[in-house]
Amino acid sequence: MAALVLFASACTAGFATEHTTASDPVGSIDIPRTITEVGWNWEAPEDIVVNAVHTIPSGVVVSVSDGVIALRGDTGEELWSYRRTGTTASGSNVTPNGESVAVSYLDETDTESETETTKHDVVVLDSFTGEITSEQVTDFTLVNSVPHNISLLEPTPERLGLLTQDHRLALGRNSENDLTLRAIGLSSGEEEWEQYQVFQPNDQGQEFLPGELVTAEDTVIVTGSFADPTETMSDLDAIQRHTAVIMGLDAGSGEEVWRVEHELDAPVTYRDIELSTYPGSGIVAAVMEGPGYFEQWLLDPATGNSVADNVFTLSGPDVISISQSGYATVKTDHEAETDTYTRMDFSGNLEEKITVEGAGVRIPRNFILPMDSSVARLNVGPTDDGWKPATIEVFDWQDSTDPHVIDLGIDVHRDPRVEEGARPLFGVAPPTDMILAPGAIVVTEMTEDTTVSDADTESRRLVGLT
Repeated sequence: MAALVLFASACTAGFATEHTTASDPVGSIDIPRTITEVGWNWEAPEDIVVNAVHTIPSGVVVSVSDGVIALRGDTGEELWSYRRTGTTASGSNVTPNGESVAVSYLDETDTESETETTKHDVVVLDSFTGEITSEQVTDFTLVNSVPHNISLLEPTPERLGLLTQDHRLALGRNSENDLTLRAIGLSSGEEEWEQYQVFQPNDQGQEFLPGELVTAEDTVIVTGSFADPTETMSDLDAIQRHTAVIMGLDAGSGEEVWRVEHELDAPVTYRDIELSTYPGSGIVAAVMEGPGYFEQWLLDPATGNSVADNVFTLSGPDVISISQSGYATVKTDHEAETDTYTRMDFSGNLEEKITVEGAGVRIPRNFILPMDSSVARLNVGPTDDGWKPATIEVFDWQDSTDPHVIDLGIDVHRDPRVEEGARPLFGVAPPTDMILAPGAIVVTEMTEDTTVSDADTESRRLVGLT
């Protein structure tokens, strides 16, 4: 399949736009049930680094330092790209259904000295073809404009914000100085709805302190606490009676659809409730943990109803993935030096179980991807004086006695003893350096030692396992 190359330049802004589109677009590709070999390798253009990898229906889109590049999942072929050489992308993200990709750049022509907003050029692309579906210059709400130094715009990228199927979300204050969640149309660039009523003080006069936000299917899920901000900010460790809340908002209108509340006598934190999602599951995990309490939910985002109970525990197996019908766990027996993987349905019935040689010092859930027919475990290759090239062990759900080992040919310098800060303490998230994408498991190279700082790491290569 060939790609149609379109060239454009914008010399006055100090950059050149390189844009290719797919002349024969690939449709949706199936998620692999297992993997057997390295199917492809990909390297970023010279002097360009990989910032993130997101799934799209035909494979993955790679966020690089100056734009985005889409790769076919089963072959690694470049499908399309949008880059502005000579400048740096300020953010990129993918809609929940993976059909649109947004990439943003600081508007170099914006010379106004605003304190609460800054203008960015947002380009929205069709993920199948790479064609531009819209482009607009718009204000971004800065994190420091949020009261109490608490940001709702998580996970990153915090400036571009999270995306629904049709909108970009931004938090700020309206003309009445009310805390407001705004939805800016990806096609129009205009504000299409705002929601501020759910953030108004409650009947006890407590103010809303925003926590995390995620988008799942057609729902925007918001967490936070109703508390006395004066008391909270004067003593962060003070015990205060407050209300932790999860709210589901309709992504198309912003209207509140459902709400879960829980009264707490504990210090107030902006992450009283921790949210996480798992790609392709359509399920949201919510865990509330603190002194003297531990609550958990696996929620249907459309209704707020729980689909399973007692999934996350303080001392039991770690949940490592969630699907539309169940979840997978791992439990390490340090004495026997084994790891046990299970697959359960949402009713708690055991579907698969295997026990294999343990992963050693690794925190197990950081390096595991369950599939329908097998489990892939990344070995980052730590040694006493350096790193070995990374490998993946593949354990068949039906026969785990002899794992299939695949040499990746890249380094993944990820300290196996350290929990990733971006990953939830409870809940579930894919491993940091590998994702299960249409057509392949994709592993990202990571060079240098991440125990120093993220600034000392660099990713330029991807490996696709098929």
